[in-house]
Amino acid sequence: MKKLIARRGIFVFIIALALIISACSNPADGNNGGSNNSDGNSVLSGSISISPNSGDITTGTELTASYSGSEAVSFQWNKGGNPISGETGTTYTPTAAGSYTVTVTAEAYSSKTSPAVTVSNPVNPGNADFTTGPELTLGTGSGGLDYAWTASVPAADSYDLYYAAGNDLAAANVRAGNKTAGASSGGTINGLQSGTVYSVLVAANKSGYNSIYSAVKTVTAPTETTAAALVDMVLIPAGTFQMGAPTSEPGYAGETRHTVTLTSGFYMGKYEVTQAQYQKVMGTNPSYFTTPVSSETSTANQPVETVRWYDTVAFCNKLSMQEGLSPAYSISGITDPAGWESVPSLDVIVIVEGTTGYRLPTEAQWEYACRAGTTTAFNWGTDYIDSGKADYFASWVDTNNKVAGSNLGRPTDVGSYSPNAWGLYDMHGNVWEWCWDRYESYTSGSQTDPMGAVSGDYRMMRGGCWDLFGKFLRSANRGSDYPSSYGYNGYYSFRVVRP
Repeated sequence: MKKLIARRGIFVFIIALALIISACSNPADGNNGGSNNSDGNSVLSGSISISPNSGDITTGTELTASYSGSEAVSFQWNKGGNPISGETGTTYTPTAAGSYTVTVTAEAYSSKTSPAVTVSNPVNPGNADFTTGPELTLGTGSGGLDYAWTASVPAADSYDLYYAAGNDLAAANVRAGNKTAGASSGGTINGLQSGTVYSVLVAANKSGYNSIYSAVKTVTAPTETTAAALVDMVLIPAGTFQMGAPTSEPGYAGETRHTVTLTSGFYMGKYEVTQAQYQKVMGTNPSYFTTPVSSETSTANQPVETVRWYDTVAFCNKLSMQEGLSPAYSISGITDPAGWESVPSLDVIVIVEGTTGYRLPTEAQWEYACRAGTTTAFNWGTDYIDSGKADYFASWVDTNNKVAGSNLGRPTDVGSYSPNAWGLYDMHGNVWEWCWDRYESYTSGSQTDPMGAVSGDYRMMRGGCWDLFGKFLRSANRGSDYPSSYGYNGYYSFRVVRP
């Protein structure tokens, strides 16, 4: 009896052992091999990781997910433990700081999530990143406040203009003022209260950095005027630039490059003075090209030409007097050009300090305004020109004109071509433009507000003209002639500036 009981016990033990082995070799979920989770699914054989996963990981850094197993898996990126919609690839670039993971899944397997990677915003170096902030220039037009500024260095992503009545607008409380978001580098604020003092500043904004502010400037809003100014003007900001050209520039003609600083902003005519404007102010039109051609009905909007340097300064003073501005030029104390006929020599013309009237630009003002921040031969950002850019002798191929184009053979209406970045038209070609300066050779030394030589026979001119080759239209190219010269028929003209 005892032997029978023992045999039965051994038999029961063998059966129990067989059941245990069978259960281990045949998982309940029907899959062969691997271990099981509490949900009954198999565990993925590989590991999931993100790279990079250490060091300073900032927004904008591409993250890459890797899975080491053999199973076909799907990826899902997560931020703060929550799935990121649509992000199911092996790479992801975070745009916000936070904790990021990636989860992999496969059918009949439990999901697996990577260790978290911490992403932060770039370390903000503050305003020190901007080696130069924007420099603001203010002016007043007919009922509006004109503004312009130079770009920050390095260039900002965007700029905001702030202004407020009173004198308390500072960087610390700038957002209390009116904001012109994403303002361009020049424009006009209208609708201000006449006679009220406004404070203004501009902010340069760069992603990941603190904004940097210009100095706060104040200006009194002008009273409304009853008559619009005859000449459309553009406010040009104060600034520093490289005047002249590098020796490597195509067409270089000895214009030694040197640093020039203009300490004050100024207004410049958007266009060359037209025949109609000159006729209205001077009562005559000396232009050679006064007969319309082809589809033209009038030459009134073409630049006045065949004018002497002397004629241009007389025009400036007459226009100033007509608009109630103090004339800029004087000969022996006489500012009314009507009295200049009795003066023995017109070479003694001087600029009256503190005057508000129109005048010719200096060479430095002209080139600075022409370049509008560019350093290339032409203000559209290249060293080359074609007949779609300006009015010149385009059929002649030279160092700056690579492809022969068509010639107009005469001046054309002002504004016929695209403006530069500061809104000035025809700075290259059409007609030569007289400047204030007497001729002076360049040196490599830095200059501040240069006015040219104190004596000399020649007055300067810039821009080239319709009958010259492309290289003579470069931003740095210089021309000169006697101030009593009319030049060749249709060559010489001008545009005006004022403080």
